[in-house]
Amino acid sequence: MQRNLCAYLQDVLNAAAAISDFTNGLTNSAFEADDLVRSAVERKFEIIGEALRQASLYFPGSVDSVPDLKDAVGQRNRIAHGYFDVDAKVLWDTIHSDLAILVMEVERLKLVHCP
Repeated sequence: MQRNLCAYLQDVLNAAAAISDFTNGLTNSAFEADDLVRSAVERKFEIIGEALRQASLYFPGSVDSVPDLKDAVGQRNRIAHGYFDVDAKVLWDTIHSDLAILVMEVERLKLVHCP
């Protein structure tokens, strides 16, 4: 079922907020050791990547300004199809170096595209 652009953008923001909540107060080593939290974060990154992929597919050009758009979709594919080889350090680094930038751009896009 195709959804509207605003729904996809909100999915990204909700997933990013959940990742922040799940990892708040954790150290890298605690994150790596906690299979439940890591699994939840992986799922939310899958949602982010798929929501961005769907938005770009059904609303061409709408999310082109998202930093590292292809990397976000690629990370989703890596988690879904290469689940046996997901690197917790890569997830941790993405959370701490890229997630806030992604959120800021998606919030900006919501202001532009959503009532």
